[in-house]
Amino acid sequence: MRVPGAREQEERAVAECVRVWDARVRISSLPAMKGAIVLVEDAGGGFRTRAEVRHIVIGADGDPRLDLVFLDAPAPTRLLTDEEGKGHQEAPGINSSPTRRSASPEGQV
Repeated sequence: MRVPGAREQEERAVAECVRVWDARVRISSLPAMKGAIVLVEDAGGGFRTRAEVRHIVIGADGDPRLDLVFLDAPAPTRLLTDEEGKGHQEAPGINSSPTRRSASPEGQV
């Protein structure tokens, strides 16, 4: 779904930690705000879900991290990392527009 005035953007990001219903993803250029709904897809194409940005934190390297909560489906076992996030892997691509969840009832952003 496209929202009037919103511009769809995409970024290939690195997931630092992926759990069943949430993930922490390092971004570099994607504008994001708490409460935004983003579309998350794994690079292999087997997983896709909307996710809500719950928190934004700045890492020691100065890059922002998004704490995401998956809304439509849990992450498949093959994408799960350990609790410390040591199992870095190529993360889902993230498509985002500055839309709040209530503005996208069909689940497409």
